[in-house]
Amino acid sequence: MKLGIISDAHHYYNEKGQLCALDILTRQFEQWAGLFEQVIICAPLLSGMPTDRHKPYPVDNIHLLPIKNAGGNTILAKFDLIYKSFGWWKAIRKLLNQVDAVHIRCPNNVSILGLIALQFTNLPRQAVYTGSWLGGAPVSYRLQRAFLKRHFNGPVAVYGEWPDQPDHIIPSFSPSYYQKDWDMESQQVAARIKWLENSEHLAKPVQLVTVGSLNKNKNQSLIIDTIKYLRDSGFDCHLHILGGGSEQEALEQKVEASGLGGHISFHGYVSHDIVRQYYRQADFVVQAPYSEGFGKVPIEAFFHGVVPILSDVDMSSQIVGNGLRGRCFPQNDVESIAAQIMALSNQPGEMAFMIKAGRIFAKDFALEAWQQHIQDMLTASWKIDLGHIDTEF
Repeated sequence: MKLGIISDAHHYYNEKGQLCALDILTRQFEQWAGLFEQVIICAPLLSGMPTDRHKPYPVDNIHLLPIKNAGGNTILAKFDLIYKSFGWWKAIRKLLNQVDAVHIRCPNNVSILGLIALQFTNLPRQAVYTGSWLGGAPVSYRLQRAFLKRHFNGPVAVYGEWPDQPDHIIPSFSPSYYQKDWDMESQQVAARIKWLENSEHLAKPVQLVTVGSLNKNKNQSLIIDTIKYLRDSGFDCHLHILGGGSEQEALEQKVEASGLGGHISFHGYVSHDIVRQYYRQADFVVQAPYSEGFGKVPIEAFFHGVVPILSDVDMSSQIVGNGLRGRCFPQNDVESIAAQIMALSNQPGEMAFMIKAGRIFAKDFALEAWQQHIQDMLTASWKIDLGHIDTEF
């Protein structure tokens, strides 16, 4: 059985001619490939070499039906998008003629055409909405969300559990790691817990990390304000900012103007392996987005034995178990973030308890569990036996 995937995920070929995508997507699409004989992805192919954040697919039954990349906020970019959308439409129609079922990733520009094209077929279909299911969003995203809720003839995976949803809206999640990754961290997490249980306070400087694209929605500016507040209060800490983006220059200027250069480090885009190294060194992960579909970062923090402190939006309170596994703060409340960091720094025993709870929670968010979740969803909806899941690659 052949599966078609409609996505806006950027793909590259590396110097060895291997098809590459962002590391997390290669892991997730690998799980789909374990359920089907062949997977064909209709997505943009970019020129040039992939970065360290991009990895080749580890299986040989994933292939690309390439489309041209387009998008942007300028007038020229909008005209370019319209022009290239004709090619997207042809490619999507070609894909639908080659496959037996479809997985479509929303919301994005490519998925708009994909949802329309699916109306002209009877193929079994499944969608994932990767944005905030109930929160605010651009008009095009809200339209896709409404269409998926009211008119999509197949299961739709959304992040979190929300009341009063149709039966085809299925609570789901977005995994980052394999079960073996969880196992790999067990020894260092156990050592961390033992140290916390036998300590009266955290070692200084307290290590903080935030992970994600540097943009206004992710709101790293608020975290910088928090570091200034903590430093002005005499609290010794260091923030590591992992990621790059449109706001990086402005954030760097803000750090310099605040005199925090020795207490905040920008590391840019780094590979997932490097991100994991920073998790292992961190005491807290702090994320302050205005909106978040599914927060992979706090789940990744749980894997590594780190306590997340999150802005109270979308799924955050569900993820931290209403305080069992981490903490939430009111949006844009610097004093609340600082107060929680300072309080927990003097309660290492409480942190040890939260880390234990987070690790137990994270174990159910491994890629293997997600693959089984997909199989169960598709089997129930499509009434098709997908057969044995092969998770050994």
